[in-house]
Amino acid sequence: MAEQIQAPKGIPEYFPPAGDLFRFVREALTLPVIQAGYKYIELPYFEDAALFSRGIGESTDVVSKEMYTFTDRGDRSLALRPEGTAGVIRSVIENSLTQQGLPVKLWYASAFFRAEKPQKGRYRQLQQVGIEAIGADSAALDAEVIAIGSPYINQALTIYEHKEDSKLNYYNSLYSWIYNNVNRRFAYSNALDQFNVDNNIESLYLSLSKADKF
Repeated sequence: MAEQIQAPKGIPEYFPPAGDLFRFVREALTLPVIQAGYKYIELPYFEDAALFSRGIGESTDVVSKEMYTFTDRGDRSLALRPEGTAGVIRSVIENSLTQQGLPVKLWYASAFFRAEKPQKGRYRQLQQVGIEAIGADSAALDAEVIAIGSPYINQALTIYEHKEDSKLNYYNSLYSWIYNNVNRRFAYSNALDQFNVDNNIESLYLSLSKADKF
């Protein structure tokens, strides 16, 4: 009898009911990015390995220890993408996206790969939502990126504290966050819309502070 084929070690699968939960979380994270005017970019799953060794650094653990690399039939050295920024910059330059105006605001949501030892909370195939604002040296732009992401990072950390209680409590906490924070999501969006109009960083922080009270 042939041995049953199983998923590779360290590669998560999101099947029901976790599949729906995964989709809801990703949509909740990407909605404010879309509302803030960032445009979606779909990146290749593998790139020239030199892109990451140059962009991230050959001496980093990501490049020296954690990248999945292989040589294709054309004797080209390729790598499964370990992160998104290097690929985004390559695409912006290669496709002359800066000619459409600055800053270039892009977002992505997909799987990335790192050949590290699987352990709790760390997988060889990981999911990431990323936003990149390219081509402008602006503290206000940095503040915008932080304002979009920080509320969800803080909430995710709060939810994770309940993960060890039980899977049911963890799922309930996550579902509650997704469905009960619509007002907050739109408040953040409205604050960012107003910031894009008046470019007043103090007004942005005040609006975000009020949004946190929902």
